Amino acid sequence: MARTNGRYTVLFIPDNNGKQFSLRLHKNLLLFMGVIILIFLIGVVALLFGAGEIATKLQLASYLRTENERLKDKDRKLQKSLEQVEKIEQLTKYLQRLAVVTGEEAADFALQKDLTKSGQGLFAQDSIDNDIERLRLFNQEGAAAARAEALPQNYAASLPTIRPVDGWITQRFDTGGGSRPQHFGVDFAATKGSPILATAPGIVSDVVFDKYLGLLITLSHGYGYGTRYGHCLSVMVKKGDSVKRGQTIALVGNTGYSSAPHLHYEVLKDGVDVDPLRYFFNTQD
Repeated sequence: MARTNGRYTVLFIPDNNGKQFSLRLHKNLLLFMGVIILIFLIGVVALLFGAGEIATKLQLASYLRTENERLKDKDRKLQKSLEQVEKIEQLTKYLQRLAVVTGEEAADFALQKDLTKSGQGLFAQDSIDNDIERLRLFNQEGAAAARAEALPQNYAASLPTIRPVDGWITQRFDTGGGSRPQHFGVDFAATKGSPILATAPGIVSDVVFDKYLGLLITLSHGYGYGTRYGHCLSVMVKKGDSVKRGQTIALVGNTGYSSAPHLHYEVLKDGVDVDPLRYFFNTQD
């Protein structure tokens, strides 16, 4: 390669003694080509390093997705375990209160009654405690005074003891006080169209559309007990129908004064609203 007046001549000599030829290039063109080659090489190096970093980030993202799914699955299992524990606790408390019906734990009941009066027991004194005590007295032989006002043997079967819908509680029973508004029932958030179950056997005493509670069903279970089911989407029973415990009577809706699908559930004793959570224990059995 020879240089002449800022130009370079490149001579090509074939190995097979073929015809020789030359190529004249300006130095600026050679410089430009050198810069292009240098930029290309730098780009290749940068791409190699960048590809490695991208691969690392992709691997990290894949690991994070896998870990996130694992944690979600673990959280779901934990939530189910907590729900089972809560059900067991509620069932235990409920059975503690109803065990006295058989008269086998009269002494424990007396102790629990004393603790309740002193405010140290598990439960506040309410109508179900009074009814259970009357049942206990009914089972005691020789208690003539108790028998005079005792309840029939099928009384316990008429208590509203199951959850009315498969959902989670969003608002509890509250008689109000201070700045808290009254809420005479329990609200269960549930998917629209979920079945609403009768919580005890009884008679459909009313089906109306209430301004606030929307499509509303009222059941009468006898012995002074009644239940109400509000915000229904549709009703599957009519006034005067007999229903069984666990029977589907309506579907969860969003009627009346409601911002989302849910069930407003009430328990009444002798016409007075009582806390439904004191009666059911999350099972239909």
